[in-house]
Amino acid sequence: MCLRMGKLTKALLAALAVCAIRPGMLSAQQVSLEASDVVDDVKFQDNGVDYSVTVYRDARQRSQWYYVPIGPRIVAIKDADTGAAAPEMALVKYQFPDPSNPGSLLEGGLAQFSLVFAVPPSALEQMRQQLSARTGVGADQITIGPLPFTSGTVALYGESDRTFISSTPSGQGVAPTFATQRLAFQVPLTKPGVDVYEELIKGNTGIGIRAEYDYQGLTPPLGFEVEVDWDQTFKHLSKEEKWRAQVSARALFGLFSANVSYNKTNSDIRENLEQNQCIKVNVITGSGFTMEQVDKYLQPLLARISSTLLDQSKPPPTINPAAAEAPGTGNYGFSGGYSVAMKRVELTKKGKEKINFAVRTVVDRKAVVEGFVGIKEYPESVRKNIIRTVAPGQWQAAYFAFPDIGEAQNLGLTSIGAEVALVLNGNTIEQQAATWTPADSWKKVGSAATVKYFTFPLASVFAANGDNAFSRLKFQIKYKLNTASGAVLEAVEERPAVSAASTVPPALNSFVVVEVSPASLNWYKVDNPSDARALNIVLKVDGKEFHAAIAPKNINSAWQPPESAKFLVPTKAKSVKIAMSMIASDGALLKWQPGEVDLEGLKADAPISGVTERLVVPLRSQFAP
Repeated sequence: MCLRMGKLTKALLAALAVCAIRPGMLSAQQVSLEASDVVDDVKFQDNGVDYSVTVYRDARQRSQWYYVPIGPRIVAIKDADTGAAAPEMALVKYQFPDPSNPGSLLEGGLAQFSLVFAVPPSALEQMRQQLSARTGVGADQITIGPLPFTSGTVALYGESDRTFISSTPSGQGVAPTFATQRLAFQVPLTKPGVDVYEELIKGNTGIGIRAEYDYQGLTPPLGFEVEVDWDQTFKHLSKEEKWRAQVSARALFGLFSANVSYNKTNSDIRENLEQNQCIKVNVITGSGFTMEQVDKYLQPLLARISSTLLDQSKPPPTINPAAAEAPGTGNYGFSGGYSVAMKRVELTKKGKEKINFAVRTVVDRKAVVEGFVGIKEYPESVRKNIIRTVAPGQWQAAYFAFPDIGEAQNLGLTSIGAEVALVLNGNTIEQQAATWTPADSWKKVGSAATVKYFTFPLASVFAANGDNAFSRLKFQIKYKLNTASGAVLEAVEERPAVSAASTVPPALNSFVVVEVSPASLNWYKVDNPSDARALNIVLKVDGKEFHAAIAPKNINSAWQPPESAKFLVPTKAKSVKIAMSMIASDGALLKWQPGEVDLEGLKADAPISGVTERLVVPLRSQFAP
């Protein structure tokens, strides 16, 4: 029983590739890594300086070449005033008062520049002429572009050195994948860093830049070539049934198969065919292939020989090799082995044929591009314009520091609201608001963060009114104090606008404290003899009444003398009156004989706990029925 090869043979034949490239990796443009496609000394001249560049040829489009960038260069722009070329670079120095640290200065700078990795446009024609002379291809037929990158990173030299660079520069990290793409940097500098960078960009070197790029290239052909003598192979396999069966089995089952009795290796088959002058194997020079590696790729060749010269029979089930018998000549069945018949001579291939097993692989490569960027080649006038100093005063601000409430919260305050307006010549320029509570201190309205002062920018004010406007700026503050009794105290205050050097928190100058002291009275269960059990106070501020009562307290079974009663009073209140009554030791109700006293001339005697104080000390002799 004989079976011919059908779909299986066709599938095996499809595996016999003339030239293979790793799938999914080849693009329309592909850099060739063959030594003959790489030129290391293509020269061009720019501004009188000679440069050499490495170029790669495209593996498929032979008129296309790619250059490896030789280093970064500053982008040139057209100066709007002179029309001349100027570098896109600036070094700005600054020195300002520190608003958060009065008496100190903020000093440093900012370097900005743009760069590309592409060669100057004038270099391309010079490179085309040289490649034309080397290859014999017309210069107008040659195309040159930068090496196509797949990814990259870029960084500044010394970017982590905080002696010169105050924080992480902008522009680092992922690099552009096109050499002609502009890359912008912004570098925050310390005070020493400004001086160092100024000298670097004016000198013969400049700011150091390093980029690492990934690109892909196509390797030179790797592999071997087999020359098949079909006449000799037919003759040899016609005489050698065992080798004929082995060739057929390897074509079907690969390197090692338990389905056949003859467990020869591919090396044995290849050596047998070579010794009988059926095939000749030539390893491609420089490919690095060995004969052992060649043997691994012979199965497609054996499939080709099998389908061309042999008739196939279906192999038997697995047989114990020790019990297997050699197939008899002319027996094409399954008598313990595997038999194959030869095709008729008129159906077989004639002559000689070369079959190429070359493989080209796309591999990832890395390129490092680094160098210095500076402005030495530009005229002195251009270099001076690049380095600038920001004049102090152009960006001043007015600062309102919130008052120190201190112990005012012990005076019955539950919250304070403050509206602060910056005023010039009676006109409000800007207004901000904040609230105070004992738990959270001062917070700007609409913000959860604690604040110590308001900042009012003045650049637009100076632009419209001149630098001397500062002396005419004032703060208008409206305070609203909420008390535990529910009464609300309001006050309006005006003060000159101040700069950052004067942000020391002031006292709450819009209010004074009226204190009623019990120190002159002898108290029931505390003193012997005693005068009073309790003292009731009524304070009227512009018609609003505020009440307080003071009496001894029993703390841990011990009687303690009472504390003073304190009232917050606006300094600009029109009327402040006080009246008192006392419950004597015997329980009698006594009135304060001065009656309702008008507290005139409330002035700031001395700052106590963030506010000023007015003291009232009632005497026993002032109380009567």
